[in-house]
Amino acid sequence: WNHVYGYEFKQLPRSANLVVDSIYNQAKKEQDSEQQLKSLIYKSKFTLQIEEQAQQKVVALFKEEIATQDPITQAILHSALADIYWQYFKANRWKLYQRKSSPEPNNESDFRTWDADRLHAQIDHHFQLSLKKKESLQTSPIKKFQYILNIDEGELDTQPSLYDFLAYRALAYYGQPETYIKKPNAPFQIDSNQFFDFSWRAKTQIEDSSSMLYRALLIHESIINCHDSKNEALAYCQATINKLNFVYNQGVHADKDAGLEQSLRLEIRKANSHRVKNRFQAELANLFFNQGNKASENPSFKDKLIQARAICIGVLAERQNNEGTVICQSLISS
Repeated sequence: WNHVYGYEFKQLPRSANLVVDSIYNQAKKEQDSEQQLKSLIYKSKFTLQIEEQAQQKVVALFKEEIATQDPITQAILHSALADIYWQYFKANRWKLYQRKSSPEPNNESDFRTWDADRLHAQIDHHFQLSLKKKESLQTSPIKKFQYILNIDEGELDTQPSLYDFLAYRALAYYGQPETYIKKPNAPFQIDSNQFFDFSWRAKTQIEDSSSMLYRALLIHESIINCHDSKNEALAYCQATINKLNFVYNQGVHADKDAGLEQSLRLEIRKANSHRVKNRFQAELANLFFNQGNKASENPSFKDKLIQARAICIGVLAERQNNEGTVICQSLISS
């Protein structure tokens, strides 16, 4: 690998790719799945730099490998394949939406001939497959893949498993619903405060189970449930904040400010460490700060900046050194 890194530093991707091929062949012979995965990731990167029609070649490579690799590697490759399709979609969004839908694409293997609906269907398909082996992925520590997947050290506490990594990659797609995707007559909506907790599942009739919003909500809650059951407090905290902000940002109901505040206050009461409690307190202070900046539009928010400052002063008075104190210090400075 030192030869690969050296060639990459010298901007010689063809030479680097030749070394990667030899590493991959040796790893294949030795059935070393981690080295195979790392080789495939680097091979795809260099192929995109040196080959014409590189995306097609990388897609073909990943499809071929998915058919033979172990379930963990398959999950990562499904996620990577979905991301290739998504990046292509984003780069060609308007051209794709202007393309007429066809029951059968002109070329089944060439995704560049697909219309927007088919491309979205394949992105969804591969992201769903990337998360299918949930139990195995949740028991696979992300630290094992840290250097293969370029995971930041600071993310290890909040994303401790491979499932977290793949789920958040999928959420980057599902969490930003496309406006122009065909929708059913009764599309799924986040339209009440019950979505801040888990009660919506028993009270909501789902007619649009393919909705990106719906899929995103399920993934958020799957991450929360995993960390709650394993008592992984920091990962639970971050996953909960992510879900609450998602519901707030996507919610179409008028009283969502009250729903978010209530949910954050509940988590503050439940918190069993300064670090987790301060993080939720900082999130509540941030909500009040944003509300206070809208006081000219909504007079009911006129005291929110005072409340935000009071929370931040209380957090800083505890003299802890954590993510919550950093956010509170920043809010006070603002």
